[in-house]
Amino acid sequence: MHTMKISAGLYRNGLSASDSVYLQLRDALIHGEFPPGAVLSERRLSEKYTVSRTPVREALRKLQDDGLVQASGRNQIVSVLSQKEARDVYRARSAFEALAASLAAERMRDGYLAPVQIQELKRLAQEVDAAAAEGDARLAALQNLRFHKAVAEMGDNWVVIDALNRVWDRIAVASLSNLTDQAWDSEVHRHHESIIRAISDGDPVLAAGRMRNHIDRAATVYITHETEEDYGASSTD
Repeated sequence: MHTMKISAGLYRNGLSASDSVYLQLRDALIHGEFPPGAVLSERRLSEKYTVSRTPVREALRKLQDDGLVQASGRNQIVSVLSQKEARDVYRARSAFEALAASLAAERMRDGYLAPVQIQELKRLAQEVDAAAAEGDARLAALQNLRFHKAVAEMGDNWVVIDALNRVWDRIAVASLSNLTDQAWDSEVHRHHESIIRAISDGDPVLAAGRMRNHIDRAATVYITHETEEDYGASSTD
């Protein structure tokens, strides 16, 4: 009788095999383990996660529903954003992140945030700068995401955070990184400093405007350098 292969701990927290594979593969995609356009082989993923192909297939369907994986002929590949899709995603991101920054500034103004939280924002911004200075584009992108997540968490609106998590995931999976050249690295540094100052000063209008300008500029850089024509399909090897 055939026995499904399950690695130790795969059913952690009572999750099914497909849910466990889904969470592990989703994390791998977001952290850039598979580049945009990479073919996701059911057989290789089955070997990687030590399960049969059925839970892998189910996990890939869930990831396709999330927009992180897309069909390409008979294969599933890591999502790549077209120019229109990139514009749509960044327009949504701009609106939600501007609102998040505004809410964070409001909470700072009204005494709900502590100075230590502003210090943490500064530390996260420095981590972005350090990774960019080392030329580690992927780490810089991940540190940049931590900075933006911290701003959203300071805004303390679960609807905004939930929407942004979906947007951030789409960008993280379909993007190698915006932080790829010194000119943009320097611009990001200035933008982050100005956003932090506006939040620290408790100015919701200024915080929203600075965040919106930052994300709109990031969209321009993204669309210029990372369209779907830039990627060719590669295997999950």
